[in-house]
Amino acid sequence: MDPKIKQIQTLLSFDYIYVFIDPTVEGVKLPEHVSGCPYVTLKLSRLFQSPMFIREDHIEAILKFNGQYFNCILPANSIIGAVTPAGHKIFWVGNLQQEETHSNLDKKKKPNLKRIK
Repeated sequence: MDPKIKQIQTLLSFDYIYVFIDPTVEGVKLPEHVSGCPYVTLKLSRLFQSPMFIREDHIEAILKFNGQYFNCILPANSIIGAVTPAGHKIFWVGNLQQEETHSNLDKKKKPNLKRIK
């Protein structure tokens, strides 16, 4: 199984995740009104009424757009990132993966603020 798809499968243990898709990648099937965007954010969940299938190299999901259901196909190489409700972020650039969690965010330099009375 493609490593991205495997990672997405693990992330789907949350109620939902957001995935960021490059709609220009060959094999992506999305509604026409979003296909021209530079990237598309989709909400995926195993709890949706419509089925979702995790395949070896892509995800098939029937998603709702403006009240209409559409059978989406998301090849692994079209997925550029994912975010969980807990704030865990994963982005892929080529074959590289970068993760950021709340604990990573907490370690970043915080602004030097003083309390004024």
